[in-house]
Amino acid sequence: MKVIHRGKTKTGKDLIIRYPQPKDLLSVWRYFNQLSAEKTFITFQGEKISKKTEADWLDKNIKNIRQKKCVFLFVFIDGKLSGISDITLKERVSKHIGSFGITLSPEARGQGVGKLLMKLVISESKKRLPGLKIIILGCFANNEVALNLYKSLGFTEYGRLPKALFRKNTYVDEVLMHQTIE
Repeated sequence: MKVIHRGKTKTGKDLIIRYPQPKDLLSVWRYFNQLSAEKTFITFQGEKISKKTEADWLDKNIKNIRQKKCVFLFVFIDGKLSGISDITLKERVSKHIGSFGITLSPEARGQGVGKLLMKLVISESKKRLPGLKIIILGCFANNEVALNLYKSLGFTEYGRLPKALFRKNTYVDEVLMHQTIE
């Protein structure tokens, strides 16, 4: 798959953003297990993900990219997988809605990588996902950095689900946001 962006991080490290490839399996497996162990603002909270589960996930998403059901972009900083973002179309009567997701490794945070990655995944989705009209996302209510980023890129809150997420022994509201695609 093609490279979408080449550049440098704020600290001068090499930055490549591209579509996933089957050869990325070990990197993806290590990446998600690292994030899960960190218990950051993602749905995995310490669970270990098997290599088989990750292989199935990667294969499925590469197929979905080809079928124009999703856009996935991987961030590599100095050759190491350091971020992933996607927009995946819903099905049937909601097939005009894309669900957004993003994760960043600790070394990618605070580097402007998240904002760049979001802009690129949205831009790619507008080009590659026919019929995309609305992008939605859910966010931990106590993740102020992410909420501010989403707002800065034109997302607006349309609801909250109280105590929808359980992280670090505490229930947290989920903030639901959307953006209409022109």
